[in-house]
Amino acid sequence: MFFGGAGGVLCGGDGSGVLFFASFEPLLHSGGGGADGAGVVALALRAHLFTDALMLKRWIHDGCDKSRGSFFCLLLGGTGLLLFLGGCNILAFPAYVLFGKTEKTVEAEYTSLSGHKTAILVVGPAGIDFEYPYARADLSMATSSFIEQNVESVDFVDQESIDRFQYQHFDWYALPLPTVAHQLGADRLLYIELIQFSLVEPESVSLLRGRVLANVRIFEMESSEPAEASYKTEISVLFPETAPVPMSDTAQIAVRQRSIVLFADQLAKRFYRHKEPAK
Repeated sequence: MFFGGAGGVLCGGDGSGVLFFASFEPLLHSGGGGADGAGVVALALRAHLFTDALMLKRWIHDGCDKSRGSFFCLLLGGTGLLLFLGGCNILAFPAYVLFGKTEKTVEAEYTSLSGHKTAILVVGPAGIDFEYPYARADLSMATSSFIEQNVESVDFVDQESIDRFQYQHFDWYALPLPTVAHQLGADRLLYIELIQFSLVEPESVSLLRGRVLANVRIFEMESSEPAEASYKTEISVLFPETAPVPMSDTAQIAVRQRSIVLFADQLAKRFYRHKEPAK
């Protein structure tokens, strides 16, 4: 589904036009050429570039306002677009040549999801459901999507079946987890216990910053002690990391989506070998 109005991120307007949860990739649209010279591109971008897009738009806008020269403005826009599209990859090769290896391989912490039917249960304080409807479902679907993309032969109980089970069993919280897994037809239970899910900066009503904190456990039904977790970890997300952003409808959608994507990506990486920047 699409959110936002006319104008687009790079072409003025309100910086809207973000696509969410079709493939967990936002699409930022530009309109026609704006008077500020910044209306030059329609881009498909990753979610974490949302804030960078707004910064790029202001940078091109300010440069064109100062120069008032069409050639310089075009050059500025082209340079900004190149850096924006390439991101860190533009600088990665020179850095690799000058300083050596820039990435490290991180091994999976848990490797027993493959070949098993897994149910994802996201639980948390009632206040989260009241303040952020569908947050638990979005976290579950995002997590399963990231795992499916990176872990072979993994099979998940669909979210609709989980929702139906919870609706039909209001007391399911009180049931032993092996019983819940059996009712869902799963031999793995990925249990995500939300400690915090918030989008508003503490002690503020006009600033946004996503915070997601959860304890994660995996239960194996074939284990001799299926009620004991076979794997435990904690996932913590803060977005944006550097500073909160001003409140707006578009920003709230973007911060929510990016926080969920970061959480799902972080959790999924516990289950497969991947590359991370070397420190």
